[in-house]
Parts: sequence; structure tokens; C-alpha cells
Amino acid sequence: MKSAQVAVQREGALFGRPLKRVEDPKFITGAGMYLDDLRFPDMLYAVFVRSPYASAKIVRVDISQALAHPKVVGVVTAEDLEGKITDIPTVPTNAETKGTVRKVLASGFARHVGDPVLMILAEDRYSAEDALELVEVEYDPLPAVVDVVAAMENGSPRVHDYLPDNIAYHMKFSSGDVKKAFDSADHIVKVELVNQRVHPLSLEPRGVAAVYDEGNDDITMWLSCQDPHGLRNAIAGILKMSPQKLRLIAPDVGGGFGGKGAVYPEDVAIPFAARKFKRPVKWEEDRREHMLTMSHGRGQKQFAELAVMRDGRILGLKVKVVSDAGAYSNGDNTDIPFQTFRMACGVYDIPAYEADIYSVLTNKTPQGSYRGAGRPEAAYLIERGIEIMARKLKLDPIKVRRQNFIAKDKFPYRTLAGYVYDSGDYAKNLARALEVADYDGLKEYRRKARASGRLVGIGSATWTEVCGFSPATGQTASVTVDQDAQVLVTIGGHPHGQGHATPISQIIADEFGIPIESITVRHGDTSMLPWSSFTAGSRTSLSASAALISARKLKTKMSAIAAKMLGIDDTNMVFRDGKISPEHSPSKSLTFLDVARAAYDGEKIPQGMETTLFAYSSFTPPNFTFPFGTHVALVEVDRETGVVKVLRYFAVDDCGRVINPLVVLGQIHGGVYQGAGQALLEELVYDDTGQLLTSTLADYSIPASDFLPDIVWERTETLTDSNPLGVKGIGEAPTIAATPTLMNAIEDALSEYDVVLEKMPARPDYIKSLMH
Repeated sequence: MKSAQVAVQREGALFGRPLKRVEDPKFITGAGMYLDDLRFPDMLYAVFVRSPYASAKIVRVDISQALAHPKVVGVVTAEDLEGKITDIPTVPTNAETKGTVRKVLASGFARHVGDPVLMILAEDRYSAEDALELVEVEYDPLPAVVDVVAAMENGSPRVHDYLPDNIAYHMKFSSGDVKKAFDSADHIVKVELVNQRVHPLSLEPRGVAAVYDEGNDDITMWLSCQDPHGLRNAIAGILKMSPQKLRLIAPDVGGGFGGKGAVYPEDVAIPFAARKFKRPVKWEEDRREHMLTMSHGRGQKQFAELAVMRDGRILGLKVKVVSDAGAYSNGDNTDIPFQTFRMACGVYDIPAYEADIYSVLTNKTPQGSYRGAGRPEAAYLIERGIEIMARKLKLDPIKVRRQNFIAKDKFPYRTLAGYVYDSGDYAKNLARALEVADYDGLKEYRRKARASGRLVGIGSATWTEVCGFSPATGQTASVTVDQDAQVLVTIGGHPHGQGHATPISQIIADEFGIPIESITVRHGDTSMLPWSSFTAGSRTSLSASAALISARKLKTKMSAIAAKMLGIDDTNMVFRDGKISPEHSPSKSLTFLDVARAAYDGEKIPQGMETTLFAYSSFTPPNFTFPFGTHVALVEVDRETGVVKVLRYFAVDDCGRVINPLVVLGQIHGGVYQGAGQALLEELVYDDTGQLLTSTLADYSIPASDFLPDIVWERTETLTDSNPLGVKGIGEAPTIAATPTLMNAIEDALSEYDVVLEKMPARPDYIKSLMH
């Protein structure tokens, strides 16, 4: 497949070099500006009274004692909001989905522990927290439904009494001759898996601040988020104000992982309070609030049937997914199981596919996006299914994968679920992964270890996912070159740890042929650009592409200016080493600075041309991109304790062209750790009444920096023409791959016990229960 190449391809180019991140010095020296660093004169501090029950009728609220506190300025209740704002957006009610009513402050009923009931505003946070204890709320507890399968049953308590049942979303799908596939198969292998709820757990919790300008009747708000423009529009709609009257600034954001891409009640309550009390207001959640109220990720019960021949060839696949939506329907918790359905066939050429997909309401924190959002669940289902099937049929899982891969010559490949995979060479990638891992050496190590009584196993997974998905408006960027030849790149995408500034600076520096030190990248302010969509799903390629297109527009303009200055008609110019010269007369040249200055002088530019150097672009990809890769792990299970130790970990990924390998390696390390965390440690646990038992970091374990061995990473390169950079995406990839890779390795280590790991995490107590 042809790739759209970056125009500048020269020796010494910055594209592809592992430069250190230009944005890091301010973070490692403590000079970053996060939400809680903000201070405003006369600022109020907000806290929220939250429901202690998973399901309850709110009978009575008494705020009199709180209002009597000398430092309390005001209290906002659900009644205060009635008629002044709208509800938080939900999904439409139709044949597949059911919308739910979600108030900014719970009115009448609380649907999960942590549902906000009222807001207190005080002169300082300590007083606000003290005033929480003075509020009296009388609740009438109701039966809660916690188990997602039980929630589907007739007679289950309903999360919302105005709905006929708890099924928020249901769709069925079938393609190919499924009946023939299953009738013809030598074996039907059934798989049941639990992909447990986990937490995005960003280093920085959520936070909001807002300032109301009474003279102009507008609001400026600061929000730790992933989607400045989208959330600006959504919040303005709820507040019943024009989006142009609401400026949203996302300061430095300490992680998001999908959890900071949605509208939360507090995001609306804070600007409402700033407008009501005509004073700046700020709220920053504490860690327990973070665990209770930030959207939870994953949370699926998965059922699969593989129709296979005795040699491992897959004829058909049936999938049933029951996804735990939590207390309220939203776009995320319907799209997540839908994405699982669309990606469930993974890298395999499966001729018949049937899916039965549910999203079910429970009295839990609402489900939302978490690093991959439906694609990790799909990869887990099919890669665990492949491994379990191979083990049951006593086949080599590597050979089974090879036999069922989509062939290289079939790309672009339309899947049965409707996606068009842009490009791929799975066999080549798998072969390279086995080479990098010294797979034969690993097998020999396993043989010797087992001979001495140790439980050692090898696991692998070959993954793919969809990246760069976009609403019709795509991502935007502008480029400005000032009179001093300094370049300002403004992007609509907003980073929350990824390192956007460095690779985008490399692209623009290469395009203009100037030092990277001349480039500044800014983002995170809705006043800078008219629109841009969110940062998620490895969509930085869209912002980078928009920036590249803008730079090329300026190159065209600067080339015409240079031609006039040189007194020639040829506008084909080469930008290199800080100079601009005619392609066919390289001895004639001007400095980039000379041309930049001329662009601001009306007498030096071609007739009819506007002065200044500014260009704006929006980029929407013609197709999504589908990166892929293979990960391999060697693990050991302690026979006495059940503790799992990861001995070796290898990753060979294919994310198209790589702008900065060091930035990509950072994504690999972080993503593998997150995937390993789900496989081995992390789980959000509720009791039968809907109380979250893992609501602190004393109860919810995450990997420490020494949790894994050194990760050996290499890559293959398969290009795409879905964007002008030839890049695919890498942000979610390592998380997608690590979880099934490690679970497959652990199951292999326990092969003498002939067990199937049906759930995660593989904690010692679970492992020991299987062994006994």
C-alpha cells in the first residue's frame, strides 16, 4: 500500500530521531501549572455532599447548620438548579438504546455511592470540608443491583424506576454463514471470561475552576480534561449559554487515560456557582472521590464460541458481551461494547461471525473510556480464546495464529463487522517477535525449569486496534511564523502526558528546515482555535497532520515571496538549514528570517497577497488506521504462594512510521504496566449493597516501577495512507497487548493443573484456589 510521505526527506532530518521531550524540563523542575495550582483573588472552595448509598430515595435535606458556619458563603442544591440548567447528556432512546436522566445534583434519587447531592462553597477548603458534617440528608435506602448478569434478569431491582428493565443497550449482528460454520466444525470451543472493572487512576485527580465576568456576562473555566472544545460546547449547553460565552482552558493535565474526556456533574456545578455567587470558584477532588466518581473502565462478562477444525482453522465465531454500564447511560458505555463487537475478530480471517452485545445498568459508578475503550476487551477475548482453544486441542498457539491471520495480500481488508483495516503484515511481525524473544530459547528455559519442579510459562498475543477515529470535524491546528522567524504551532488536541509538543516540533522543524528550538507548540484553550475534537484513540496523528498541512500552506506563500525577492518566476523552493533556495538554482538563496520579515512588509510581497504568515487547517482522515503487534512474556508462578513473577517481556509493535522513537517507547512502558496492572493486581470490588470496597490506594493496588523486568521493544513498519505522515498510533497498543499476553503465560505456567483462568486479576489467592 502506498504511503503519503512527509515532504522533507533529507540526511539529518529530525523526523524519526529519538529526541528528548522538549516539554519535560518544566515538569521535572516543578514548574508545571496544574488545576490545583490556580489561585484567584476572593476565590471560593467547593465541596460536595455525596450519597453514601448505591440506591436511595432522598427524603429530606437540611442545610441550615452548614449555612450558619461563619466561613460558608452558600450552598447549591438540586432545587437551586431546577429550570436554570439542563440535564447531563445521555443517549437517545430508540430500538437499541435507552436514555437515562442524570441531574447535575441528584434530585429525588441517588443511583450510586458518590452521586453528588449538594455543593457547599466556603472561604477555604478546610471550612468547606467541616461544613460537610453539618449537612443533614435523610435517605430511604432501596435495593441495589450490583452483578451485571443478575441485573438483566426479570424481577431484578431497576436502577431507574421509569425504565422497564436495566438493559441500556442491546444489538445483535450476524455475517457469513454462521450455522454452516458451526455445523461443519470438528470442535466447538466455549470460553467464558471476566474483564474486570478497573480505574483510570490518573496521577492528578479531576478538578474545575471558574471565573465569571459580570460585565461581559461570560465565564472562563479551567478543567483538567482531554477535550477542551467538546466539553466547552457540552457544558455551555447544560448551562443554557452560548459556547462563545464560555472559554475553557485545560492547563497541564496529569494523566487522563480516557477518564477525563466526559462531562461530569462537577464540571457544570462549578461554573454555575461562579456565575451565581459572582466570585471565582474551585474544586479539586480528593483521592477517595476520584475512586468513587471518575468513570470506571473495562467491566465486561464475555462469552465466546469458536467453531474450529482439528488443525486449528477457525470457521466461525460467536460472541456475547455483557458490559457493566453503571448507573447512567452515556455515549461511552454504549460505544465501548460496540467497539468490542467491531474488533472481536482481531487479526484473524474468520469467515462467519455472530455477536450479541449488551450494556446493562447497575448501581455503580458509570462506566467510561479507559485506555483503548472496547478494543482491549476485544483483543483479550479473541487472544484468550485462541490460547484456550489451542490448549484444548493440544495445538501450538503460535501455529494456530499463523494459520488464521489475515493474509498480507488481502489489505485493505474489510472485516465482517464493517471496519476496513488499512494495512498489515501480521506474519512478518509475529516472526520478528519470536526472533527478538528468542522463542526457542524461552521454550528451552521453560523445559529445564519444569524439569526442576518450577511453574514457568510462555504467553503471547497478536493484537490490532482502531486508531485515529474521528467525528466529521477531525482535528485542527494553526501555524504562525513571526517577523523573527519564530514559529508558533497551535493544536486542537490536548496532551495529558503523551508529549505532543516534541514530535510535532520535529515535523514542523523538518518542513521549514529550521532548528527545533525555533518551534513553540501550544494547546488547551478554546479561544485559540475555532474547534477541534478530543484527544483519545491515538488521535495525535490528526493534530500533527493538521499542523503539517498548515506549515505546507505557509511554505507555498513563503516560496512565492522568496521568488519575488530573488526576481525569478520559479516558486519551487527548497527549505533547508535555515535557508530558502530555488530547487533548480541552489546557489541563490535567502534566509528563512529574511523571507519571514518580508512577509510582514506589503511592498515586498507579491501583488494581491496578504501580509503575515498564518495558516489554519483541519484534518479528517479518509480512513481509520489499524496498528498491530505481537507481545511475548515469560512468567513464573510460585508453587507455594501463588505469586506471579514476570521474568521477561518482549514487544514488537507496528505503528506505521515513527516520528520520535523515544516518545513511542514511553508509551510502550506505561501501557505495558497498565495492562500488567489489570492482569495481576487491579480490580474495583463492590459488595452486595453497592459499596466500593477498593476506594483508596490502600485497597486498590497498582504496579510499582520495579514490578516488571526491562521491556525489550522493537518494531516493524507497515505504512498507511490514511494521513500525510504515514503514522498509525501507539497510545493504547501496549495496554491492549499486555493483558492477554500475561494471562496466557500464567495459564501456560499452570498447565500441569489443566485450568482456565476465567477472570482477572491473577492474584495469589485466585491462583492458589485454581491449584487446589
